[in-house]
Amino acid sequence: MNNIQLDKNFGLTALAILSILAAIVLGALQVLRPIETPGAIASRQSKAMQDVKNEATEAQTEATKLKAKIASLTWAGAADTVVPSAIAIVKQRADARQLTLRGFRPLTAKELEGLEMMPYTISLEGRYPNILQFAKDLETNGGKLAVNLVQIASADEATDQVSATIGIVAYRLLEDTKK
Repeated sequence: MNNIQLDKNFGLTALAILSILAAIVLGALQVLRPIETPGAIASRQSKAMQDVKNEATEAQTEATKLKAKIASLTWAGAADTVVPSAIAIVKQRADARQLTLRGFRPLTAKELEGLEMMPYTISLEGRYPNILQFAKDLETNGGKLAVNLVQIASADEATDQVSATIGIVAYRLLEDTKK
């Protein structure tokens, strides 16, 4: 019977020894871990601050680029200056494509998160390929007009003459969002 008690005591003793050894190792790791000097702490904080400043500078640069991109795609100034400018662009591009401008009608403007959306409807007549190129021209070449509708109907079945209705939108940046 004594052998059984020795085995039980041996297991408990071994467990106690292992626990003590683990505590000693963990304590030694805590003691032996290098203590960070004030200079090292200041250096780490300085690097972190520099990283934050660099990220802020990058964000400001990106914001400036985005503002320039927005400015290139939107109208500035008063709303009543947009219509004459839009008509002039439409007329110039229609003439360049040998199209007949039949109408230019402003629709109701809407405000959308810092932008005023100013839609217009254009009525044109001319050759089918010229109408398609006209619609493409409005959105390219630095244009500030976006095409949102193209409807084409045959004007004469014997030729490629068509009449078209093209919806366009001019976006004007509202004054309080320019800052």
